[in-house]
Amino acid sequence: MSVVLLTVILSSVSAQIMDRPAATVNLIRPEFISVKQLEERVKQLNALRAQTGIANLPSDKGQILDSMISEVLLKQGAERAKIRATENETNERVTAQKRSFELQLGAQLTDQRFRELIEKQAGLAWDDYIGQVKDQIIQTKYIQQEKKEIFTAIAAPAAPEVDKRYRDNATSFINPEMVRFSQIFIDARNLSAAEKEKARTRAQNILKEYQNGVDTFENLVLKHSDDTATRYSGGDYGYLLRNDAKRVTAFGNTFFDRVFSIRTGEVQGVIESNLGYHIVKVTDHRPPKLLQLDDQLSPTNSMTVRQYIENLIMSEKQQVALRQAMQELIDTLKKEADITIFEENISTG
Repeated sequence: MSVVLLTVILSSVSAQIMDRPAATVNLIRPEFISVKQLEERVKQLNALRAQTGIANLPSDKGQILDSMISEVLLKQGAERAKIRATENETNERVTAQKRSFELQLGAQLTDQRFRELIEKQAGLAWDDYIGQVKDQIIQTKYIQQEKKEIFTAIAAPAAPEVDKRYRDNATSFINPEMVRFSQIFIDARNLSAAEKEKARTRAQNILKEYQNGVDTFENLVLKHSDDTATRYSGGDYGYLLRNDAKRVTAFGNTFFDRVFSIRTGEVQGVIESNLGYHIVKVTDHRPPKLLQLDDQLSPTNSMTVRQYIENLIMSEKQQVALRQAMQELIDTLKKEADITIFEENISTG
């Protein structure tokens, strides 16, 4: 027998083994989970464990298969209950995920860039990601509908509970030193040395116009600033946090040191950064502050520390309730469904 023929035969046998059922589940219709699907899930979880360092992800094939059976039961149960995910619900969930990414990265993302990150980090095609989002929405709605009493019994956080959480984590609620500034920005990125010198001269001439009273700072912003995002709001950049490592990298240490040394109401320039040249007007300068329970989280976030802690505790209680409700519902569905597990196929898979 030739090596090629032997390889083909062995590959065919291997494919047949991998395509054998690991389990069959029938709540409203027969559905099988193949050995190939089980092995793929094992690989995904192993890769996720290696990538994230999360140690408590299931590794036992039996546990993983049980979770896959539970997914089928919940999916079929939701279908029987005619649960759907609306387009608005799906869009809201995707938008929330995008905002979470933006907070982690400290920058806004275009829709295209968000898609690229999803496909890279989750290893999913966009349509598959949307399908997973819809499945998650349907599953949660189904559990909440079938086990409503568990969720309605959740008590709002009591004042002593909030106070204790704050005291245990008080040093986490600190605002760093921050400045709010407006700017006239002259972009010098990707310029030659000669072009950069012309950009610096342009910035110096604009500064002289302001110093000589030729025009107001706001009008000069409108006339000259290359920062289109702030040009029509008086050049207001917003707050710059002293410990913002991403912006330190973007602007450079020299820029940071100069901006944080400017007094409120004062205009200084020309300040060079990694991006170009800036004429800066500081409009607010706040020292580091340990936040109290009724302080705002930040100047740009009206939520108080108290409200944040209340929301956090409530979210934790909801997650506990969701896990309890899910397990109770799965236990009920398992009693209703016909489930067969093919141990011999799993051991040879």
